[in-house]
Amino acid sequence: MIVLCWLQKEPCYLKTFVANRVSEIQKLTNVDQWRHVSSQDNPADLISRGVDPDRLSESSLWWSGPEFLTHDSYPERDIPSTVIQNDFSNELKNSNCSDSKCFSVFSDGVNNFASGLIDLSNNYCKIIRILSYTYRFINNCKNKSERKKGPLESDELKVSELFVLKQMQNEHFVKDVNFLRKKGE
Repeated sequence: MIVLCWLQKEPCYLKTFVANRVSEIQKLTNVDQWRHVSSQDNPADLISRGVDPDRLSESSLWWSGPEFLTHDSYPERDIPSTVIQNDFSNELKNSNCSDSKCFSVFSDGVNNFASGLIDLSNNYCKIIRILSYTYRFINNCKNKSERKKGPLESDELKVSELFVLKQMQNEHFVKDVNFLRKKGE
């Protein structure tokens, strides 16, 4: 069940190890193709439950799989979200990300730094991460005694996100931004 939740999240919200695998699965498949198989119907779970080899060799579940595989449609099962919330949250990054989906940003070709990043990828989360690592590199070069290492922190992501959003607003809402600036003076 936890993996199904991972597959419905944008990888940028997950820890790196999980995010890399989820990203690959999302590229190759559609999230709607995945279903939950309960432990009682999962042949792989027989071994993890300690079934001895003699009983395993006689198990129809082990040799034939679950009965629902012989039917034309997969049985619909409601999975309560509270059951998986604690396990799932362990794989989320420690950041202030909301549960909203990351969205794609497209450029109209205006030549500036943010548009250059968008040319690399139209995935919003990826752009934020690239920019965050760029900022980190610059800061690490300036402050050699206070170098940051490891995964990106939420404040680093937030700075990059604000930069990109401001750039996109300045680029695509020029009249509105100018109006607000004049109104504020």
